[in-house]
Amino acid sequence: MEADDDVIYEILQNTARTEERTRHIEESLEDLREQYVAESEKRDERINKLESRVDRHTVILSGGLFTVGAAVVAFFDRLGGLLKI
Repeated sequence: MEADDDVIYEILQNTARTEERTRHIEESLEDLREQYVAESEKRDERINKLESRVDRHTVILSGGLFTVGAAVVAFFDRLGGLLKI
């Protein structure tokens, strides 16, 4: 009987150690999940800021190109008018 008790005690100790390791692993996984979510949110925020800057610069460049194009058209229109005289 004493050998059976020792075996049962050993099994219970191993089970307790396994449960403790499992708990630590689950806690580590949860920490990693939280870290991943936080980093994803930061990355998404940076991407959104960069996209808004790109959009703003695109609008500025488009407006600048329109202005330059209009000036070129006006220049050639005026030049054409001067050549007719």
